[in-house]
Amino acid sequence: MNDMEPEKDTKFNYPDLVFVYITDYSSPVDRWQEYRERIRGEHLRLDEQQMDALNRRFAIRVFTNVHHYGSTRKCTGSTA
Repeated sequence: MNDMEPEKDTKFNYPDLVFVYITDYSSPVDRWQEYRERIRGEHLRLDEQQMDALNRRFAIRVFTNVHHYGSTRKCTGSTA
């Protein structure tokens, strides 16, 4: 995640682009808070119910990948 910080101001400098970082209940809270303070973007920490709902809706079980969503809220690509 830190590797992306310099590119946010150059390669990804679009006014309507938002970086969203999602983790679930298995991630330690203190580490999640550390990333929130250090890395720009929206940081979400989901509980078990929220993660289950996300999985049912988008078939996302883990966040080891980067998922790209367009303005229509449809997935436009994913990377490992």
